[in-house]
Order: sequence, then C-alpha cells, then structure tokens
Amino acid sequence: MLSEVKVYTAEKWIGNGRQFIYSHALNRRLNQEEHCHDFYEIIYLFSGRGEHRVNGSIQRTQAGDVTFLRPGDAHLFVEQSEQLELFSISAMPDEIERFLDTYQLRSDMLDIAAPPMFHMKTIQTSEILKLFYRLSRLSVEREREAILRVILGMTMECYMLLKLDQERDWFQSILFHMRKPENLQEG
Repeated sequence: MLSEVKVYTAEKWIGNGRQFIYSHALNRRLNQEEHCHDFYEIIYLFSGRGEHRVNGSIQRTQAGDVTFLRPGDAHLFVEQSEQLELFSISAMPDEIERFLDTYQLRSDMLDIAAPPMFHMKTIQTSEILKLFYRLSRLSVEREREAILRVILGMTMECYMLLKLDQERDWFQSILFHMRKPENLQEG
C-alpha cells in the first residue's frame, strides 16, 4: 500500500534539527494527494467539516475534532466544507513518543488499527486555538517550540479526560443495572 502513496520524510518536511513544524489552513483546499510520513501529525479542526480518508477508511470530522496520525498512516481529505480552518503539528517521532510515555498513552495511540480521533470540548478548543494564533506572532524558534509543547500537553490532557469520562460512564451503566430490583433478588 505504501508504494502507491507519496511518503514525506521528517528530514525534508521538518528539517534543520527542529522537533516541530505547524501549519494553518483557512478556507483553502487541502493537499489532494494521498500521502503518509515518517513523523507524527496531529490535525486540529477548528471550523467546518470534512471527510478524511485514513488508511482506506473515512473519518467524518467536524469542528473540535483532533486526529492523531502516526508514521505510516496514509491520509487525504476527500471532502471539506468551504469554511474550514485547521492547524496541524508535525513532530519528530521521539518527541511525540516522550509525550505518550509521560501520559502513559503509548498503547492507546499506537496499538490500534485506526489512528485515534477524538472531540474536544468547546472550552478546550478555544484555549488551544488561542495558542495557535499566538504562535503566528512569535519569531523565535525556541518560543514556538515551547508553545507547541504546551499545545501537545493540553491535547494529551483532553484525550485522557475524555477517556476517564467514558470509563466512568461505563461503570455507572453497570451500577445502574446492578441496582435494578430484579438483579437484587435472592437467587
């Protein structure tokens, strides 16, 4: 499959010994070529919607969604609304894997077939969008990298909180069924 897909390398894409780059798309057509890379890319959709083909499957995305692309994930936006705004962070594998290990998320993010996609709450989306706009005003690379690390930390926190909410909902559902009178009867 990868032989038919264009491969971007970190050396050429990120380059110059940097750990990150970021990009911003506002009301413009996204890359029309299916591609993958040997680095991570985290895509934040802030407005609009789209259909993102990832590893042959369609992910329908909307404002607030975050897609976590791993090295080797082939992807392409096949449909997008006119009012689409997204930012993406491309990062060297060792940098992202340190985050995954710190937050104990390596298996959650890497040991599954489809790349993780999750929806942030409105307040989280707003705070991260403010940081992305702050990046555009910074001229010092070290300062930009610091803000990008903050964004990545906030992203991991959003994912962990969502995971905890889902686990709590699952547990509450079990308790609800256990408390039903027919399940409490002797025998």
